[in-house]
This record gives sequence, C-alpha cells and structure tokens, in this order.
Amino acid sequence: MSQHAYPQKNSVRPRPRPPIVNATCQPDLEILRVESLTRGIASTKSEELDAESSAVRATPFRRHFLRRTFDAVCAGAGLALLSPLLAAIALSIKLDDGGPVFYSHVRVGQGFKKFRFFKFRTMISTAVGGSPVTAPDDTRVTRVGRILRKYKLDELPQLVNVLKGEMQLVGARPQLEWHVNLFREEFEELLQSPPGITDLATLSFRNEERFFQAGSIEEQYIKKIMPVKLRMALEYSRRRTFRSDLEIVFRTVFGLPAPAAKERGRFSVLLSMFHSREMESDPIHRNDELDKILHLP
Repeated sequence: MSQHAYPQKNSVRPRPRPPIVNATCQPDLEILRVESLTRGIASTKSEELDAESSAVRATPFRRHFLRRTFDAVCAGAGLALLSPLLAAIALSIKLDDGGPVFYSHVRVGQGFKKFRFFKFRTMISTAVGGSPVTAPDDTRVTRVGRILRKYKLDELPQLVNVLKGEMQLVGARPQLEWHVNLFREEFEELLQSPPGITDLATLSFRNEERFFQAGSIEEQYIKKIMPVKLRMALEYSRRRTFRSDLEIVFRTVFGLPAPAAKERGRFSVLLSMFHSREMESDPIHRNDELDKILHLP
C-alpha cells in the first residue's frame, strides 16, 4: 500500500493562516473592506477639496487675465482706430509752438514700481518745475492744450502704457511718488492693481479747477481733493465689476458724468466736505510730513 494513502500523523500540514494585521490579531474581512472603502472616500473627498480650493485660488488669476486681455485688446484697437486723430493732435501741437509733442513723467505703479507715463503736451515747453497741479486759467497751458484738456484727449497716449501692462483702462490715476508717500496706507491697497486712465473720481472731478479757491493750489489739492479721490477709488476698487468698468469707460469717452444718481448722492457727501472744518481735523488730510512739504505751521 502506498504511503501516500495513509499519511503519517506528523506529516499533516496545517492550513496557512492569513497575514497578521497589527501583529496582534486578524480582523474580519468585512471590516477590512469597510476600512478600505472609507479610506477611498476620504481620499476622493480630499482630492475634491483640493481641486475646489485650487479653483477658488485660481479665480483672481482668471479675473486678472480676462481684465488684462480686455485692456490690451481695447488699447491696441484704440491706437489703431484713433491713429488719424493722434496724428492730427501731434501736428497741431507742433504747429502751435514748435515744442515737443509728448510729455512724459515718472509715476508710481503697481506694487510701488515706477514707470514713465505719456500724455500729449498741453503746457508750454519751457514750463520746467512749478506745481504739478493745474490752476484755473493757468498761463502755462497752451491754446491747443486747453482744447485737449477740455475733452481729455491729452490722455490718449496712455493707451501705450495700457498696452505695456503698466496701466489699465479703469483704475486710480497714477500719482507722483511724494503724493503716494503722503497717503501710503491708501495706495498700498490701490496699487495692488495697475493705475488707470479713468475711474469714478476722474468722472466726478472732470472739471477739477472749479473746486479751487484763492491760495495755494497744491495745498488745496492735497488736503481736500486728493483725499476724496482716494476714498472714491478705494470704494470703487472693492466692489468693481466688469460691467461697471465698461460703464466708466463709456461715460469717459462720451463725456458723461459719474454713473447713477444713487452714486452721485453717496459721493456728494464727500464733495461737500471740501468746505467743512472736519477736513482740517482729520489726520488723513494733514500730518507732519504734509506740513513739512507744504511749509505749513
């Protein structure tokens, strides 16, 4: 008889045990499946949350990309379509007094980076120095310059700055470095984006000269007008939309006033502050640096 028919007692091999988990005991297979499924769900949820978080983070980038693309396309198209007008303006300036056609100056841009912005020259070419603020009936303004200023045509060369990405169509106006230093806190927020050619304050102060009274023009501008402009720019930048930007551009091109009666009513309160004593006591309007620059007591 074969030995394989009657195996010896010691030759019987025990059934292999499943692998030991946690080196202590073997968990039930159903528990293993549940744990595996739970880990899978948790992993999927984590991936979904990461994707959602990435989408949220990407939203500002997409918004910036779309706005930048729109500005660049509009600036390029504007320069092309308006080239005959630009050439006519340049010729008029040259024939008027024979001076240079363009005026350029350094301004503070996004992230406090300096850049050189362009305008059609509207003042006599020998007007070196002096106040950067234009007074009513300023004798430095040329005949052609007055027309350009009235219709804001002197700002058209800034489409080149928009095309280069140094400016945008709608945004707070670019300022001199020492003006920015006086209102550093406000510009830290505003200059997170490039300065613009036009904004709500530009429309509201289209005829800025009428707000000036007798006395130092620059002092009045810094103590009264500029703080109100900054407040308008900050409020607008915090709730701006693509549609509101389009409205600002439309109103600027066609010489219309600031949008919506509700908005005019809201900001008329700020404008009325020009003649209130509250302006004098507000620390945003006057500080030691401002007094030093303006030689105030």
